[in-house]
Amino acid sequence: MRYRKKPVVVEAIKWTGGNLDKVEEFVGESLIYDYNDSAWQAGEGAPFIDVKIKTLEGEMSTSYGDWIIKGVNGEFYPCKPDIFKKTYDEETGGMNFGQALELLKSETPIAREGWNGRGMFVVYQKGYPQGIQSNKQTAEAWGMQEGDLFRCEPYLQIKMVNGSHAMWVPSINDVLAEDWHGVEKA
Repeated sequence: MRYRKKPVVVEAIKWTGGNLDKVEEFVGESLIYDYNDSAWQAGEGAPFIDVKIKTLEGEMSTSYGDWIIKGVNGEFYPCKPDIFKKTYDEETGGMNFGQALELLKSETPIAREGWNGRGMFVVYQKGYPQGIQSNKQTAEAWGMQEGDLFRCEPYLQIKMVNGSHAMWVPSINDVLAEDWHGVEKA
């Protein structure tokens, strides 16, 4: 399942004690676990698995019911159920464009789940309403002298799959989509 911590989407899995295979697949090399069978050997109960996660702060233990969260930069960390419930909402399909536009205005980049290209996102550029000195390329394009004052209204800009950037206007499909989400600034 995926969950939203406004405005960023993260992935998480709940450690139930019975889903070690799914936790291993989710966490990968950041998972450390030991079978603790001392109680079982003493005849006091069944063996259990002690799960720890390698985090940016070092190894952290998890208990049954804890959530294991994959951060926006690929790091993992455990989270107690009560904190998880207060912090995250289950993602049920994303935001509409109006909601995404509000994120843009608050300087949070946005992207769509439905875009085919990985790493694409849109930012809000404040423009230069007071003007900025034009460079040679801008001056030539607009019939100005290099260094003349060039005014530019706010606009949207997209990071393309190939890493370049372009001014962007949403398509009808983008405007009507419900799969928008905020992305972490790089």
